Amino acid sequence: MKRRAICLILSIILCWCLIPVQSSAVRDTSYEESLAVQLKTLGLFKGVSETNFDLGRPPTRTEALVILIRLLGKEQDALASNWRHPFTDVASWSDHYIGYAYQNGLTNGISDTKFGTGNADAAMFVTFVLRALGYSDTNGMDFTWNSPYALASAIGILPQSVDTVNFWRADAVVVSYYSLSAKMKNSVQTLAEKLISDGVFTKAQYESIQAGSLDPSQGQSNGSTASNGSSTVSVQPALSSEEIYSKCSPAVFCIQTYDVYGRPYALGSGFFIDQSGIAVTNHHVLENAVSATATLANGSVRAISGVIYYSDEDDYAVIKVEGSGYTSLPLGDSSSIAGGQSIYTIGNPQGLTNTIANGIISNPSRADFNGMIQITAPISSGSSGGALINEYGQVLGVTTGSLTSGQNLNFAVPISYVIDEGENIANMPRTYGMYTMTEYAEENGYLGNRKVEALNILKSYINTHSNTTYTSYKTIELQSGNNYFNIYYASDRDEVRIACEQYQNGNRYNIIFNINNNSEDVFLGYYHSIYNSNTGSYSSLVDAYCNLNSETSYIGMPIAFTKYEGASNLRSSSEKNASSLYSLGLLYLSDTLTAACPSREYIIDDLGFPQVPQP
Repeated sequence: MKRRAICLILSIILCWCLIPVQSSAVRDTSYEESLAVQLKTLGLFKGVSETNFDLGRPPTRTEALVILIRLLGKEQDALASNWRHPFTDVASWSDHYIGYAYQNGLTNGISDTKFGTGNADAAMFVTFVLRALGYSDTNGMDFTWNSPYALASAIGILPQSVDTVNFWRADAVVVSYYSLSAKMKNSVQTLAEKLISDGVFTKAQYESIQAGSLDPSQGQSNGSTASNGSSTVSVQPALSSEEIYSKCSPAVFCIQTYDVYGRPYALGSGFFIDQSGIAVTNHHVLENAVSATATLANGSVRAISGVIYYSDEDDYAVIKVEGSGYTSLPLGDSSSIAGGQSIYTIGNPQGLTNTIANGIISNPSRADFNGMIQITAPISSGSSGGALINEYGQVLGVTTGSLTSGQNLNFAVPISYVIDEGENIANMPRTYGMYTMTEYAEENGYLGNRKVEALNILKSYINTHSNTTYTSYKTIELQSGNNYFNIYYASDRDEVRIACEQYQNGNRYNIIFNINNNSEDVFLGYYHSIYNSNTGSYSSLVDAYCNLNSETSYIGMPIAFTKYEGASNLRSSSEKNASSLYSLGLLYLSDTLTAACPSREYIIDDLGFPQVPQP
C-alpha cells in the first residue's frame, strides 16, 4: 500500500458523493472519416464502397477479424491459400479470412458450426488489437478478453473519444489508427514499424499520413496532433460539458455503507476504472463500514465485495463491485496537469444526484497539502469519492474535501497516487489479493474495538466528573423528580453499571444493569422494597433478575424475569416496572455518553445498544 501522510493545519471537511444518467446527441464522425481515409491508404481499412466507410454502425464479428488480420500484416497470407474452417454461416468474400484465423488459432466460432453473424463489441475488438500488438489473454497473462480496457488505455490505443458502450465502426477506426504508434509488447518497435518491415505498407506512405500530406481527393486529417510514444497521432478536440456528462456520469455511483450493526452509516461516491467492477473511492467513505453497496446510474444496486488496497494517509481505496460490464473512466495523467486547466467534477453534493460542476485547477500540486490537487469546482458533503475529470473525459483525481475557512478551496487526491502508470487494472485482484469488507473492517478497527473505545471514554468521564466517591468506585448521581440515576465505574472490577431508582407512596423500585466489555449479555437486577415507619428502613418485597442482550434491547421492551423472589401477585407489575426503569436507564446512559463525547464520534450504538434512539 502506498502511504503519504497528510498533515493539514487548517480544517478540511471531508465530503461524500454519487452519479447517474445518460444523454444522447447526434454523433459527428467526420474525424473518424479522416482517419479511415488514412488507414485505407495503408491498406488497413476498407469501406462498403469506394466512397462510403459506413462508420455509423457496429462492426460485425467478421469485419473485426479482418481488421485484426490486416493489423497482423497477414492479409496476403490469408488470401493466398484456401484455408479450411467448419463454419456454415460465413460469406464467400470473408471465407479466406475466417479460415486463416481459425487455422492459426486467432478465433473460434460461437459453436462448432457457426462463426457468428452478430456484431463485435468494444471488448472483442480491443482484444483483437491487443493480440496484434503481441499481448496475450491466455489464462489472463496480460489481460482478460472481457476486460481489455485498462491495458489498452495504458499503452495509448484507447482514447476517450472511443465509445465502448455504443461501439461503432468509427470507434474501430480510432483504435486501429492509434495502435499504429503503440509499441509491440516487450519491444521498442511500434506496430507501424513492424508492418513496414513486413512490407504491408512503405515508410513513405506512413510518413505521409503522419505529416498530414494526403492528396485532397483522399481526404484530410481533422483535428490537432499530439505525441504518442515515438510518433505523432491525431487527437480529438476537447469535449463539451454535455459530452463529459453523457460519457462520464454512468461510470460514477453512490456508495451506501453499513456499520457493525447493519445500520446505514454514510453515503459517498465511487467511480469505475475498469468494466470488470474495479473502482476507486476515498478511504474515509468506508470509515466504520462493515458492508457497503453501490447504486448504479440505472438505479440497480450491487454489493461491494471487497477492498483491493487502500491508503488511510492518502485517503483512497481501490474496491471491487460485484458484476462486470460497467462503464469506466479512462485514466488521465495527474502529474502533468497545469494551473488554470479546465476540469469537471461529478458527484452527489448534499444528496443532489447527477450533479456536474466545472472549474479550473487552482494549484496542480499543493506541497503543503501532500501534493493534493486544489480546484475551484464546487464539492460539498456528499461528494467524497467522486471523479475529477479533465476536458477529454479522463479522470485526474478523487474529490475529497474542502477548506472551510474560504470559498472554492476544494481538493482532490491525484489519480497517480492511486494507480501506478502501466498498471494492469483488470489483474489487480490477482496481483494484490483482496480484503473482504469484514476483513477490511477488522484491519481498520471497525468491529470489536469501538465498544472498548467508547467504554474507555465513558470510564474516563465518570472518573473526572464523579460527584460521589466510594471506596471501590466513583459515580455520577442525578435526581429528576422522583427518579434517581447513578452511573458508576468500579475500577477493581473494571465494570460500568447503571442504577435507576423510583420512589412512590413509600415504595422504592430500582434496577441495576451492567455493560460488559466482552459480551452483549446484560445482567439486570430488579428490587422492590417498602418503607417501614416503625423501623425507619425499607423491607424487601421483590428480588428478581434476568439476562438480556444489548443488541436486542430497546425502549419499552418487555422484561421476563428468569429468577423471581416475592409475592406472585406482584410479578406482572414488577416486570412492567422493570421495563420502564430499564428504558429510563438506557436513555440516561445515552445522554451520559453524549456528554462524554460531544463530537458524537461514539454513540450508544458503539456500546452495543444499536436499537436505542440517540438523544
